[in-house]
Amino acid sequence: MSRFMLHCIGALCATCLFAGALQAAPVTFNFTFSGANVNPPDRPASAKYPNPPKANKATGNSAVITGSITFEDSLLQNPGLNDFNLPNPAVLALTATVSGASSGNGTFGMSDFSEVVFDTNGGTLNFNQQLVGQPTSGSPWGSPDGNGGDFNLFGNSPSAPNGEFYFTLCTNGGNGDCTNLISAVNAIAAGTSATPALGRWALLALAGLLGLAGFTGLRRLRKSH
Repeated sequence: MSRFMLHCIGALCATCLFAGALQAAPVTFNFTFSGANVNPPDRPASAKYPNPPKANKATGNSAVITGSITFEDSLLQNPGLNDFNLPNPAVLALTATVSGASSGNGTFGMSDFSEVVFDTNGGTLNFNQQLVGQPTSGSPWGSPDGNGGDFNLFGNSPSAPNGEFYFTLCTNGGNGDCTNLISAVNAIAAGTSATPALGRWALLALAGLLGLAGFTGLRRLRKSH
């Protein structure tokens, strides 16, 4: 194979590589739910949550649910109501670990959940900052009152935590301790990713530079023959 052909293949592969990178734009959020200060919901039942937790399930407890969820950014509406039935190309990864609960402790993965809800309630969230407390068209995001959006997981197994009210996960399939969302942070912004991801425009510019360099090299090679 000639050097000319090798340069052509190299330039093409580089362009395809970065074009592919432009298509995928995952965003990962680390989340924490806590039962320390959870209170009974101050809003009546809704169509989404017909049976909100009772007062005796919503008193303070030691349950903590930590985990992470990775969305395909291009499929995540912001602002918007995102309701994904799993599996779904918009949800790339999901894990949740329950600890300190009276029942339902353990680690759960994507197969343990059937649905994910991520609702900004009309607000455009800044994904590079703490999401809890950001403004929406109603209450601050993370408020478990039905006026501040929602982030919830719905279990697919009897022991997985289950969404029982807005920003409220209850352990052991909804029959255990209840917890409220207290933190949701972009993993990169939180410093848990060692390699920052390039932005889409940066990737596009880099792909263009590689293509230009390859084209210039090919012209010089042809002139030298």
